[in-house]
Amino acid sequence: MKANKLKEDNNYIMLDNKNKVKVLENFYVNAEIDNLPAIVEEKKDELVKKLDDFQNKYIEIKVDKYGNEEKKINPYLISTYFFKSINPISSKIPQYSAEKLSIVWDLYMYLIEQVNMHIGTFQPSLTHFAKFAGISLQTIYNYKNCGDEDMMNLCEKIYDECFNGNVSLAQTGQLREKSTITRMKIENQVIEKPQPNVNVNVSAKVDLDEINKRLEEIKKFNVKVVELDKNREK
Repeated sequence: MKANKLKEDNNYIMLDNKNKVKVLENFYVNAEIDNLPAIVEEKKDELVKKLDDFQNKYIEIKVDKYGNEEKKINPYLISTYFFKSINPISSKIPQYSAEKLSIVWDLYMYLIEQVNMHIGTFQPSLTHFAKFAGISLQTIYNYKNCGDEDMMNLCEKIYDECFNGNVSLAQTGQLREKSTITRMKIENQVIEKPQPNVNVNVSAKVDLDEINKRLEEIKKFNVKVVELDKNREK
């Protein structure tokens, strides 16, 4: 009796382990992120706890000779502290639908907004968002040209939002304008076309007699105009 009970328990444990392995296989092989709502709430809860902690530990306040305070913040530290990828780097790249990617984008922009409000300037970028979503920048490029209208439209909006956010910060002097534009060109795969070479033939023959003749005609015409104006005044 006990032997049968033990056998049943062992079978149950083996079945339970198989189910767990199956769940892991489904995630790593199919790379589906089905628990996004839970991840979103978890990230928001984390943010509340981390904002105060970050300010207390990692923000350095410097005071100049006039008594003005200035925050000294390491942007890379912000990136690693608040924007850890929702998908471990060791796992397979997830296959996002337009709906799921939009949820991740909304979460990303929410974190960007909160960090800018409470910590300091931190700009969105395509590369940074790709890292946060657990995909590569090339995957973003592929999504943008995948043929799925919803996904393509979403990627266009993401491109526009990143571009607008960076330009706004650069124009207000919070980012270096030149380096910001260079980075945006790289991320948006903008290739500047070389200016065409224009050869001017300076050795072309010029008919000076014809030019002088035209100038004389203009002078005569101007004289006639003056004479007509004088006659009208009389």
